[in-house]
Amino acid sequence: MRKIKDNKPPITWLTTYSDLVTLLMVFFIFLISFGEVKKVKTQIILSAFSGKLGVKSGGEALVSTAEFQTLGQSFETLPSAKPENSLERSTNSYTAIFNPFVQSRRVRVVENERGTVISLFSDVFFEADSAKFDRENAREILENIRLLIDSPDFKGKVLIEGHSDNIPYQGTEFRDSWDLSLERAWVVFSELSALSSIYPFDESRVSLHGYGPTLPIEDNRSPEGRAYNRRVDIVLEAGR
Repeated sequence: MRKIKDNKPPITWLTTYSDLVTLLMVFFIFLISFGEVKKVKTQIILSAFSGKLGVKSGGEALVSTAEFQTLGQSFETLPSAKPENSLERSTNSYTAIFNPFVQSRRVRVVENERGTVISLFSDVFFEADSAKFDRENAREILENIRLLIDSPDFKGKVLIEGHSDNIPYQGTEFRDSWDLSLERAWVVFSELSALSSIYPFDESRVSLHGYGPTLPIEDNRSPEGRAYNRRVDIVLEAGR
């Protein structure tokens, strides 16, 4: 059989193109090897792009029917939070992380001289006059709190504080509102420590407190105010 010689010139650019693609792939692998993508930071970025971030000084809730969403007090039956002192303000990054839970009226996030305070409203997560906890309803919120506690950027102490309204305790399981508030703080601590994480939970950084009705954040003379006051605060101390 007679061979036919192909006189077409070689496609030299294809070799150069292949080399370029290979170099780009190596470059991006190199970048990824030096980067640590953190879930918390990713959530902050995504929230910023979705247009749901908003911060206002003085601790006032942001309320708008358009671009911004409600920040601050967030229990469904409660009114917007009253203005706090000048040291208290809604936290930008933490509000971004907890924005879905704030919008669903389950938590409140503020920052004051103590640090960042994440409030879990007892009427949402606990049965009345009980320390029985709705684990499934709180799981994603607690996972985000655990991420913040485990973050290398946070080196402070963690205070978990139970609070109640001024109505005397009506149940039989606990002695009074102080005992109930402390038990609820213990339950939240137990749930946080039981979550799986790449970091061990440093219990030496955590302290538990039950304050009963002694530290209200709203007026106990109204049902709405009392609902605000029934809460468990998780305080991430600042500057420690």
